[in-house]
Amino acid sequence: MYNLQSEDGLLRREWLRMTVGGFGSLLLILAQMNAQSRDITFESFVSDLTEDAERLFRRKIGEESYVTRVANLIRRIEPGLLRSRDPLIQYKRFSIMELSLTAGRGFRYHDHRDYNSVTMVLSGQIRIKNFEIIDTGVIESNRELRIRQTRTEDLQSRQISTLTTGRDNIHDIRALGSTRLLDIATRIGPNARSVYLDVDESPIDKNSRVFRAAFRPE
Repeated sequence: MYNLQSEDGLLRREWLRMTVGGFGSLLLILAQMNAQSRDITFESFVSDLTEDAERLFRRKIGEESYVTRVANLIRRIEPGLLRSRDPLIQYKRFSIMELSLTAGRGFRYHDHRDYNSVTMVLSGQIRIKNFEIIDTGVIESNRELRIRQTRTEDLQSRQISTLTTGRDNIHDIRALGSTRLLDIATRIGPNARSVYLDVDESPIDKNSRVFRAAFRPE
């Protein structure tokens, strides 16, 4: 008799035992879930990102937590609010850039030194290949090194790719058709920049996806 379930699946006895405090906690959780799913304005996005970027720069938040937070915020921006923006907007700790690419165009192999990146496809489709450096030590121009491919993704509208200074740091981006991208680059050090690489696209080892590469002169 006491195991009889109500229409919403709660046991009647368990329902009666719920306290006012329990209801309060449930309502708080639901309110937070609703807030996280609501659209935000571009200005609200920038405001939240400014605070988080400063915390990241001061090492009060980790990079993985940060890029996850940025990705979640971008998803909440109403798509129409991302249009008609300046191609590049510079802020103290980060930049927001809108890119338009035709099929086959993009950005060849390059790294991300002292900064991370969150990229959303606004329209179209891209292919992103990510890599990490195997060889440690000082990386000099024209010196051969090995990189390992960590992932390949074909991304469509509203899909996101992230990388940090320690994860998937090298990537190659190619548009698979007419494509618009939104890229958020956040600086975590004084020498934030990218350096391009020449990559031999015939792998040394197909199973481990290891390739020969060399940084170009800066």
